[in-house]
Amino acid sequence: MKEAEKISKPVQPLEGNAELIAPDYFAFVKGGTFTMGCTPEQGADCEGDEKPAHSVKVRDFFIGRQEVTNAEFCAFLNEKGNQSEGGGTWLNAKNSYVKIEKKGCFLRKRI
Repeated sequence: MKEAEKISKPVQPLEGNAELIAPDYFAFVKGGTFTMGCTPEQGADCEGDEKPAHSVKVRDFFIGRQEVTNAEFCAFLNEKGNQSEGGGTWLNAKNSYVKIEKKGCFLRKRI
């Protein structure tokens, strides 16, 4: 089994008191409820898509303890045959400023 296949399978919910054992490179995050969106106190600092503030419930989940590097993500895409999705190609960006373009949007990498 390829490494990408090992880690890309979703974690299935368990019933009863079964204990889920995850690899060491994952951290368990306890679910809960939080307020998502811009509050009235933030006023003019809010964007239109941040309103209205609303309550969101998140289930327990696991997340990787470390960020995925561009090279690791590239390897994952290549294993899945997805390296040219949408006509784009993937590269290992080594500088501190990265511009990602998709449908006219530009994102800056924050240091």
